[in-house]
Amino acid sequence: MFETAAHLVEHRFPRVPVRQWVITLPKRLRYFLLRDSKLTGRVLQISLRVIERTLREYCPDAPHTAKYGGITYIHRFGSMLNAHLHFHSCLIDGVFAQTGNGLSFYKTVGITQKVIETAQETIRKRLLRLFVRRDLLSFDEAEAMQNWGNGGGFSLHARVQIAANDRKGLERLFRYCARPIVAGERLSWLEKDERLI
Repeated sequence: MFETAAHLVEHRFPRVPVRQWVITLPKRLRYFLLRDSKLTGRVLQISLRVIERTLREYCPDAPHTAKYGGITYIHRFGSMLNAHLHFHSCLIDGVFAQTGNGLSFYKTVGITQKVIETAQETIRKRLLRLFVRRDLLSFDEAEAMQNWGNGGGFSLHARVQIAANDRKGLERLFRYCARPIVAGERLSWLEKDERLI
């Protein structure tokens, strides 16, 4: 965990702002993701496409060929070791494009909570269509889930931002995202009971 975080900060991520996007789905859909890694990959791909489009939209001076970058950690458990598959995507808060002057960075401008909610709603619509196409939900079930209040169990959180020169903050973010489900230093073996606690 520590080595991965340090490697990303020292060798992979440039000195540009980073934003963490956390993508959560309703329990009704998480069940399928726990059983099907290809479906999990497709859900992540669809979600990241929506986020990429949002990043490009809010980099007004960037050319249409601009690209985003980042890393995603798939978490499979919640804080109580309950099955809770969700995604932590640490993405550069802007886009890069090759220009006549070399590689240029364009920082996002004006990403508000309303913008994030709009992206969340787009993700919800596209993922429900995916689950219907895969025959995991009926059209009526998807329609009902589309009308659930408060995002319908879908959540897109993107308030955690790391400034371009906050390398310690970036490393802390990567450590948090890369943490194991159980801290190794808190495990012990009971010889008499032959149990791990």
